[in-house]
Amino acid sequence: MKAIILIGLLLSFLTGFTQSKEDEDVPYFHNNKFIYCNHKLKKRIKASFDMARPFLYNFAIVGNDSLYGVINQNGKIVVPIKFKNVKYNSSKFQISADNKQGLYFSVNDDSIHFSVDGNTINYIKNGVHQGENIVHKKKQIFKVNDKYGLIFGSDTIVKPIYNNLIFNNINELLVAKTDSGYGILSHQSEVLLPFEYSEITFDHSNAIYMLRKADANNHCYFYHQSDDKNIYCNYKSIQWFFHDYYLVENYSNQKYFVNFYTGKEFIILK
Repeated sequence: MKAIILIGLLLSFLTGFTQSKEDEDVPYFHNNKFIYCNHKLKKRIKASFDMARPFLYNFAIVGNDSLYGVINQNGKIVVPIKFKNVKYNSSKFQISADNKQGLYFSVNDDSIHFSVDGNTINYIKNGVHQGENIVHKKKQIFKVNDKYGLIFGSDTIVKPIYNNLIFNNINELLVAKTDSGYGILSHQSEVLLPFEYSEITFDHSNAIYMLRKADANNHCYFYHQSDDKNIYCNYKSIQWFFHDYYLVENYSNQKYFVNFYTGKEFIILK
């Protein structure tokens, strides 16, 4: 009897753990608009949007007519849908009992900041973007004996051992080529993707890499964030749709959307 009770409690705990509130509000595409449904496809929020991100810490960035704002999980607009871009931020100075993540929102490339309550907050810009630009200007690819490497200032940070080397100004990754194929390196020369791809292209609009292999029809993409290394494959076709979403088709001729941050797939409701 005790064992049955224990199993019941465990199942109850696991059910509650796996079905968090954020899992109950998921964007789906319906009649050319995104709507928020629960896992049973029941509509949870009345409004519909041209763009809708999954919820993060009980807030979601949404958009209409190429302008963006933020809603909470009750569907209330906390940042007006009137800005050209909106970003999540967190700061220890914004931590409170009701905002344990210290979350706040910056809009129009940091010109205005909103709290999770929708109030504007004063936040001093610290010149981080300027500092990043200066760093990138000091990084240069160089060539020795037909091999490529990377220097930062006067230090060689990637040795000249590659047939080709490409870096971008959005992250700290490099596309490199050896005799075996293309791969991806960190600036510390750590191999993040093995040299087994016939083609790697960088999507500047979304900071992801499109991957192809010569002996496979699969289209793949790679998104790297912090310590997460995510590769998503098995697509017959994949194309950027807008913001964080790609429109993909699998080999069963099903079309749906993928959020490249999370890898979550959203079906297209009829």
